[in-house]
Amino acid sequence: MKTLTLILCRTLMLAAVLVVTTLTLSACGAGQESSTSKESQQALNKLPTAQQTKPAMLPTAEATAPTSPVASPSRTAEYHSLVNASTEEISKLAINYVEEKWRIAGRVKPEIVLARSITLDELTDLGLGNYSFSSIEVPPMTLVIIKGEFNFSGQPRRVRLAAVPQINYVALVYDLWSGVPTVEVTSLDGSKFRKALNDPNLPTDEALLSSPDDRLRPSAGPQAHPTAPAHLHYGDTVPSIRPASGDLVHEASFGSWSYTASRKVEQVQSPEGVTVTHDQLYAVVSYDGSVTANYVEMNKQEARKLAQGSGKVEVWLTFNRYLSAAEFGSFAAAHKMQVGTSYLRAINQNPKPIYASYYTIQITPSQNTMDVLPQVDLDTKLSALNDTPEKQIGLAGVYVTHGWIDAVELNTLLADPALYYVDVTADLVRIDLAKAGVAGADQAVIVAHPEFVFASMVEQPHLSK
Repeated sequence: MKTLTLILCRTLMLAAVLVVTTLTLSACGAGQESSTSKESQQALNKLPTAQQTKPAMLPTAEATAPTSPVASPSRTAEYHSLVNASTEEISKLAINYVEEKWRIAGRVKPEIVLARSITLDELTDLGLGNYSFSSIEVPPMTLVIIKGEFNFSGQPRRVRLAAVPQINYVALVYDLWSGVPTVEVTSLDGSKFRKALNDPNLPTDEALLSSPDDRLRPSAGPQAHPTAPAHLHYGDTVPSIRPASGDLVHEASFGSWSYTASRKVEQVQSPEGVTVTHDQLYAVVSYDGSVTANYVEMNKQEARKLAQGSGKVEVWLTFNRYLSAAEFGSFAAAHKMQVGTSYLRAINQNPKPIYASYYTIQITPSQNTMDVLPQVDLDTKLSALNDTPEKQIGLAGVYVTHGWIDAVELNTLLADPALYYVDVTADLVRIDLAKAGVAGADQAVIVAHPEFVFASMVEQPHLSK
């Protein structure tokens, strides 16, 4: 029997990095920083109110904040990109890590028995597990195997319980972009690492040992059982199906998509950064990633139906390519669109990035400008992303935008060659809530993440470098 301890740590978000998540989402999302300033907040008051339209929607729900690295707070400051670190430097961090967490006081000092670069396929070949990343990109990794005397009982390290077997080997797989060990494998007697260490003197089997760390955590790190194809970029915050707070009021499923609606949510904002009130409905839309094409087609059909109505329709527009600032400005003007928040892709051109290659910049224009993408905001955020000499991050263009449009303009919008699809699920959710007799349906805030549709259906197959 063998012991496999898996730790899936959420990738670290750099302070200046704006990511889809989940990053606010996904996709890459949620981890994103809103560009809503004091002026922007005033401008938001001029946008259509919830009574006039409806708020946003899409893939999987509201984004949650990234989880912290699994380690003692005293070691948190050590986490940084290790792409340019030597094997010796990574080994030193690994020793500090295991001593902080598991070393039995007064026992033999841990020693490195193997440190080398590793791939997911090599981990499998060495018998250390079959993993895949939930992110589109796979970071460079380093395997470190350490020999020592470790306490995995969950008891204080000075306490030695006879009933708790002593672990003598620990393997850490470091994600070099985030600088954290994202996989931990323990072995009672080293037999788990017999092949990796090429040591025929090690036993061939071991007793099963469960440890307090035998659990999974939400992450873009390696997963033991991959599910749907990856639709998040590295660094995107994994979106949640429901907000962390609030009381569930209503939920419904329509095949390729579903939603949940809650009240009394805490510290939740609309796509433009406006805080959702305590009594306001907050709905999260999810879609089935295995049938994304069905979800897209459903939106196209429903948009044609809404085009027969009147008034404003809230939309998320997903483009089939990156639009420059000038192109996007012309697009918005041509369709008389009232632009809320736009999402722009920034890409690191460094062939050996010290962190992720894809970033999202989120822009909400202020009331003092007719420019839907103020250049000063773009320059400020792009400069913040290029916070180290190793980064070569350039602006690719707009890929998703959120806003409001006249219903009579929908058919023209649907025919625009720049668009991949128009998402109208926000209106659909409000209509369904009203049919269900839920009070305040017309004022509901609805969250969506069309950036994930773009990443999986447009960017990955057609635009990735």
